[in-house]
Amino acid sequence: HEHLLLTLLAHRDAKHVVQVAGLQVHAESVEVVTVDAGLDLQRHWLDLAASQGTQLLMHQADALKLARACLKALQAIHALGLMHGDFKSDNLCIKACAAEPQSPIWMDLDSLRLIDFAYAVYREQPLKFVLPIDPDRLDYMPDQYRSAIRSAQANGDPSSISRAACAQVDLYGLWHMLTKVVPA
Repeated sequence: HEHLLLTLLAHRDAKHVVQVAGLQVHAESVEVVTVDAGLDLQRHWLDLAASQGTQLLMHQADALKLARACLKALQAIHALGLMHGDFKSDNLCIKACAAEPQSPIWMDLDSLRLIDFAYAVYREQPLKFVLPIDPDRLDYMPDQYRSAIRSAQANGDPSSISRAACAQVDLYGLWHMLTKVVPA
């Protein structure tokens, strides 16, 4: 599913999305191999900073720049009929460098890449499976979307997820992420 969606996006000029390099097939799993999400692009740093009590975004203007970069990436995939479905800081890669002493990190927001499209929903390709995730763990998703996942799991029918999938689900995820990183 993820490989198919990333391949479709690659042919549609989605510059803020990781690019597929291939698949690695293991005995128990298949892993999507991507480019643009290498060591120079940081993942987990927003969550790590929050857990350590570090404030990455020292000014509200920095938070607005991050929000704008995320909105541009989301706008690009939404225009192509795709909802990410798992928008959170852990699924963003951004080139980050140490900055000045008063600013713990500098982010190259033009490098922002969305990753992990395992739960993405594509308008032109209805889901053929029910999302295998506990909706109660998805506090960064709106209630109506979590209800749709519960309904799909109870009925074994993914159509309720496809019907509930919309841009607002990703925007809610963005809002939730920003509430954790924006200066008070």
